[in-house]
Amino acid sequence: MPPRRLTLALLLLCLALPGRIFAADASPSGYVDWERQVAVGVGAAPVRQNAAGASQARAMAQRAAMLDARRNLLEVVGQVRVDSVSVVQNFMAVSDRVTTTVQGLLAGATVAAERLRPDGTYEVTLTVPLSGPLTQELLAAGPPAGAPPQAAAGSEAALANRLAQAEAQETLVSNHAARLEIRVASLERSAPDQAAGTHAAALAAADAALANRILQLESRVALLAGRMARLEARVAALERRAPAGPAAGEQGPAPAATDAALANRLAQLESRIALLAGQAARLETRVSALERNAPAATQAAAPGTADPAQAAPPASPAGAPQAPADASPAPAAAPAGQIPAGLVQAFTGLVVDARGTEFAPSLKPGLFAGKEQLYPGPAVDQSLAVRRGVVRYYRDLAKAQQSREVGASPKTVKAASGSPGALDLDPADAALLRAVLAQPGNFLDQCKVVVVF
Repeated sequence: MPPRRLTLALLLLCLALPGRIFAADASPSGYVDWERQVAVGVGAAPVRQNAAGASQARAMAQRAAMLDARRNLLEVVGQVRVDSVSVVQNFMAVSDRVTTTVQGLLAGATVAAERLRPDGTYEVTLTVPLSGPLTQELLAAGPPAGAPPQAAAGSEAALANRLAQAEAQETLVSNHAARLEIRVASLERSAPDQAAGTHAAALAAADAALANRILQLESRVALLAGRMARLEARVAALERRAPAGPAAGEQGPAPAATDAALANRLAQLESRIALLAGQAARLETRVSALERNAPAATQAAAPGTADPAQAAPPASPAGAPQAPADASPAPAAAPAGQIPAGLVQAFTGLVVDARGTEFAPSLKPGLFAGKEQLYPGPAVDQSLAVRRGVVRYYRDLAKAQQSREVGASPKTVKAASGSPGALDLDPADAALLRAVLAQPGNFLDQCKVVVVF
């Protein structure tokens, strides 16, 4: 065949093939559609005309194309990235359960399309979902959500990372309690100056409620002080541990037992801090209601508008964290680095713009602030992560912001940098996520996160 005719024939063949084959993130044998959360495998086989008949030749080609598509689909699924360091194939090599799940998915793969190509070959396209059973087995086989990707759950490095997160959470709740103390003190000082008469009964009830709230605050601050002391003791215990392995003649399991004990105590501490954060959030709502119902005199006496000397909070128990002198209850005047609770509660989901970074999608991507993993955290709803995915992916920012996965009022942040399976956030965005995690039933724990890549 003359060269010009050969070139023309090849060009016509290329135009006849599906456009997705030549996409940057696809190949002729298959690809991953991250927006639909499915893996796609494409198989092809020639229709041999020397068979008994045309229908039999087509059926034989269809079966051969199906087998080819399954082989290609297995290869595609094996290369699906799970997190920043692993792919599905790594899990299959060490977990029979993951291997069995993948084989079951391939056996039940959905035929998305089949056709006879112009070149006489039969093509079959198969798809399998990435969420559901596969995600469930991968989450069960991998490290717990929130654990550093390169450290085992019980290792010293993992404990140190969790300890740093617990300290940050405790500090956030402690600052929240300190600001609430100032606001309650302002309401308390304004109560004797309010009008008498018809408001007498209401004032008496308000005074009793304020006294009760102050007692609760004092108790919670005392708990915070105790928790901080225990945190310091754990840090000291970690620092005293020798970095080298056991000396000759010593028993090896002892460090592992110590790690397990520390991990158990730290898990209890994390649960108590989360409970305290929920109490602080509920108290924030009640104090805000008091401030909204207070007369103008109360607003005039609010911290930040009155003499700072008169805005001193009530005495706290010994060892309790002290409120900063310039703290302000108003969300617009919150100190730098502190996120008002009202602002946190206004958001219904998170949209992370990862375009322009080196990020590549994965089943369990991590959101980081330096070495601290903010998402997914230890309290993430595993059932939702399995059913809907740890995150959902979009190519278009506007569609991501309007998706039902993030609700009506999502917060959009721009990733500072990215790598395959991991995104690093700016300090201000990281502070917001920490404040969100302090709220019970927050949207992060409910997997309301989408990533635009």
